[in-house]
Amino acid sequence: METVPHQAGGLNAPAGGPGTAPANAFVCPECGKAYDGDFALSYHRKVVHDTDPLAAATPGYGNALSHIRNAVIAGFVSTALTVVFAATGFMGMDAWSLIDATIILGLTIGVWNRNRGCAIALFVVWVLEKLFQFVSAPGSIVGIPIAIAFAVFFYQGISGTFEYHRWRAARPPAEGG
Repeated sequence: METVPHQAGGLNAPAGGPGTAPANAFVCPECGKAYDGDFALSYHRKVVHDTDPLAAATPGYGNALSHIRNAVIAGFVSTALTVVFAATGFMGMDAWSLIDATIILGLTIGVWNRNRGCAIALFVVWVLEKLFQFVSAPGSIVGIPIAIAFAVFFYQGISGTFEYHRWRAARPPAEGG
């Protein structure tokens, strides 16, 4: 097996021992740390070295990730607010609202993992849930602007996951593997 330099004790230390990595590993040119995938390497370079070569080299890649991030943040905020409102009984929410929070949380985690189906389901569940809420409780119509803002973020999650997978399909395969 051909090896490349590898920083000992990294997140993805190879089974062959410290100091070596498989030839098909993605190695950071700044520090020599090896990763199993180019996405993990890109994240490492962006966070540790303040560079993002994939975003610079691929039109739309950076937007896809920020759209996914926006949808995930909105999903976590929605889940947290639903749990707090259910616990306090605010706006007539009760323990049954925790089922809604669990569904939104599960779909949000799917979007975080760049799952297109979860992104679509999150948007559809949100829109149907808000339509039901506004029809069944006409007094809650004051929440329409906030509901629309969340729907926009969830729609961005759809476009972000599709753009991410379009980018993954179009990139050349990794050498050696």
